Amino acid sequence: MNNDKNIRVKDFLPLGSVVNVKGMNRKIMIIEYLANVPEKVYPVREDDKDRKYFEYMGILWPDGDVDPTKRILFDHDDIDTVHFSGYINEESIELLNDLQKNMEVQ
Repeated sequence: MNNDKNIRVKDFLPLGSVVNVKGMNRKIMIIEYLANVPEKVYPVREDDKDRKYFEYMGILWPDGDVDPTKRILFDHDDIDTVHFSGYINEESIELLNDLQKNMEVQ
């Protein structure tokens, strides 16, 4: 995410999507949008360690969320391959619309 004002959450992949992130050889499943940086969770790129939030948080797939310290923070630009696109319905579209509105207000 180059500039916080340029976020277009409507373009985000659905939660549950499985992707490869550049520089990693494991598949990642997206579990959260606009993720705050929690303690002991690290971004994909070392130069991003001082950022406040990222477009996505993911977990190793197929392992699941077995260890909170294994969660991955990344942005849409970090995605190399999309293996599976998660479920989309009216509720998920409404969530993305609400996130977009909140980002425009800030």
